[in-house]
Amino acid sequence: MLWATSDLHGYDLSAFQRFLKSSGFQTGDHLYIIGDVIDRNGDGGVEMLEWILNTDWVTLIMGNHEAMMLECSFLFARPMSMEELGELDPEQEAQLMRWFQNGSAVTIDSLMNMRLNRPRMFERIQDMVREAPLYMEVETEERKLFLVHGGLDRFSPDRAPDSYSLRELVWTRPEVTDRYWEDRLVILGHTPTRYYGEHGQMFRTDTWLDIDTGAAGGGHPMLLRLDDLKPFYVDNKDL
Repeated sequence: MLWATSDLHGYDLSAFQRFLKSSGFQTGDHLYIIGDVIDRNGDGGVEMLEWILNTDWVTLIMGNHEAMMLECSFLFARPMSMEELGELDPEQEAQLMRWFQNGSAVTIDSLMNMRLNRPRMFERIQDMVREAPLYMEVETEERKLFLVHGGLDRFSPDRAPDSYSLRELVWTRPEVTDRYWEDRLVILGHTPTRYYGEHGQMFRTDTWLDIDTGAAGGGHPMLLRLDDLKPFYVDNKDL
């Protein structure tokens, strides 16, 4: 079986592992995490990143928060004093401010600690995130699927997927009326489903499906079994 989740945003790893087990995830299954493991809550998702790195049945797809982390890699190149932070060039300053405004403080703290105490693991995690794909095309017995964090900005059915920029794929927020391909279903996150009128539940149109159920704001992620598009939600009694 193939599964997907998205926008974990520092969600507790042990709780997520219990959620996987209670949902029926089995040996031989594969999980796609459609971006935004990091920022907002807990340790900022750094423990989750390490788990992904060490788990061969999990694939991370790039999210806008991982993209912001990579933009700000200058923070981790060497220890920087407050004076040096004040001397960043305008582009670096803007990148860092944007990441701060999107809940990066807990992630930066955890990464700085890892860089100091476990530098090899820090580098391996950075490499994994750099190599994360911008999208994945997968196929089940029932349908073709396109997994991407945000959507496809300036979409055209005749446009090749690899022609889309990072920004078009990880920062896009589709409108309810937006349509994608007729022959494959787009699975995305990034925009909490409450913006489409669903609270803690997935949102579906006939060409795309949103699985960001609000973990960033203190809620819980969901799991989507891709083989039959069955959603699974956290039962608080299992936490």
